[in-house]
Amino acid sequence: EGPWICHKLAAGLAGTRFEGLRIAKEKPGVYQLGTKLLVAVQADLEGGELLVHGYFDEKHVLHPVRSPVRTFLEEHGAKPPSDTC
Repeated sequence: EGPWICHKLAAGLAGTRFEGLRIAKEKPGVYQLGTKLLVAVQADLEGGELLVHGYFDEKHVLHPVRSPVRTFLEEHGAKPPSDTC
């Protein structure tokens, strides 16, 4: 699961300011975007797109969102890789 989902998430960021963002599997279905964001990922069964199903806050509470990875990063103020060095 991990390598395929990391690849699909990275592909969704290709050509954007978020290209090259660190993506890592935290545990099944949960991935780390950048240095701090933990998200739950789920496939959209109708369109086949990989969506951020929700994100975890600092208290590990899941907040539902259901959006593509790029949209999620733009809406939640994530920093592009060049800003995180």
